[in-house]
Amino acid sequence: MAWTEEELRAVLRRWEVALLADGKTSATVATYVRDARAFIDYAAGAPRRTGHGETARVRRARPASMPGSSSPIAVPDDLRRLYQGWLAAGRPGQMAFPWPRSRWVAEFPEHGSALRSLAPRLGRVDVREVARHAGVDGGSAVVAFLVVMAWGFGNVGYGPHRTRRILELTPDAPARLHKVAVTMASGTPTQAYSRLAGDCRLRGLGPSFGTKYLAFCQPPSTEPVALILDNLVLEWLAAHGRADLMSATWSPVRYKSYLEQARVWADDLGCDPETVEWLIFQSASNDRGNQWADG
Repeated sequence: MAWTEEELRAVLRRWEVALLADGKTSATVATYVRDARAFIDYAAGAPRRTGHGETARVRRARPASMPGSSSPIAVPDDLRRLYQGWLAAGRPGQMAFPWPRSRWVAEFPEHGSALRSLAPRLGRVDVREVARHAGVDGGSAVVAFLVVMAWGFGNVGYGPHRTRRILELTPDAPARLHKVAVTMASGTPTQAYSRLAGDCRLRGLGPSFGTKYLAFCQPPSTEPVALILDNLVLEWLAAHGRADLMSATWSPVRYKSYLEQARVWADDLGCDPETVEWLIFQSASNDRGNQWADG
């Protein structure tokens, strides 16, 4: 079976997303992807034989621009259809999802009271109500982080253990999470992202869940809007003209570009950026048939 370079690069992007979803660290994924990309680059530049014995070169795919630096593009037809369908359905919100509360309480008994106070199904409103207190102190930031992670993992059984591991790998995690929340409240999403990617980095925490923390910690009616940029959203964006936003590691430049793109689409459609993010996430979930699919 022969593969074109474009097909190989598309497979590489899907593999990158799959590795992150499987829990591999950003550094590990970056190593895997770098080596695979180097091989594709080599193969693309190497001469090959055609079926008629003539020497030819694999055509190299040219990116539209440097990674993360592309200008916003127009609303994809698929997104416009998703938005119109959402309007026709009466502008429903994202459904709340069940979560294994007993497992989270068992893993974090020191926060059992806060966890037991949550509803058996978590929705964005529930998570935001808790996360808005993350800037109070380190303890509040940790509780906010736990609820965000519980919502993000859903019914995945290893969520509590993996979250415990992230907190244990960085001894001053409470202080770091608190600083990020304070920056989110007083600065911009990109500034808070840069802190979570830099001086307030938590080992084992990648952008997928990190941006969830940012989005829920942001005070209401704040601009620009912090948005979730997880693997499902990234994969959808890559398939709809923004493959330049794909990254296995933290990238403030890409995150800022993503927020700008979502704002452009939201302004065109006449909605808020979070609705754009949710419509994309829901569409990708429905295509995958995962636990967040709505049917």
